Amino acid sequence: MEKKYLKDIAYEQLKEMILLGDINGPVITEQQLVDMLNISRTPIRDALQRLDNNDNLIEILPKRGILIKELSVKETIDLMDLRLAIELFSFRKIRYSLNEHHLEVLDKLVKEQQVFINKNEISNFIKSDIEYHKVFIGIYDNDHFLKVLDNITDRIFLHGIKIFTKNPERLEESYNDHILLNNYIRKKELDKAERMLETHIGKGKSLYLS
Repeated sequence: MEKKYLKDIAYEQLKEMILLGDINGPVITEQQLVDMLNISRTPIRDALQRLDNNDNLIEILPKRGILIKELSVKETIDLMDLRLAIELFSFRKIRYSLNEHHLEVLDKLVKEQQVFINKNEISNFIKSDIEYHKVFIGIYDNDHFLKVLDNITDRIFLHGIKIFTKNPERLEESYNDHILLNNYIRKKELDKAERMLETHIGKGKSLYLS
């Protein structure tokens, strides 16, 4: 088993807390994080550098603390447009390669999403939704696209929780879109599937801007 260092544990815990909105911001001190995680200052600092430089989730304010970044309207538009570009490109490249195994994976994720809707587990639904969309990029096998998508979904994750909490009916709508997309793929109606994917991401963009 690979050994986990304190800096990695601190990074994973802090990132999860930021994504789930478990840190009361917008500004928090380094000492508060040390107390919350019961981890020493050095690994906390290393984790914060990664969250700032790699994930763009925070900004380190010298002598003031750590700012938990909020999404601006422009950043939301930029991120969703980028997501649309890489997902549609990937789907167009792999759509004729989609097979029964891929459909089994997509169907399993859709069933999982229904469970999370029934339990009102919004954060788990969003995680499953992300995994659903990563399937297409994973088939295309572009590691850089996957990294970009991870950065995008991390950046909008907390905003998504807030939006779906206010509009729980949108969970069902997203779920139904996935069912429809799967059925188009199953019936080899790939033009319709591609249009459905584009429409689905467009709905997400509108929702995140609402």
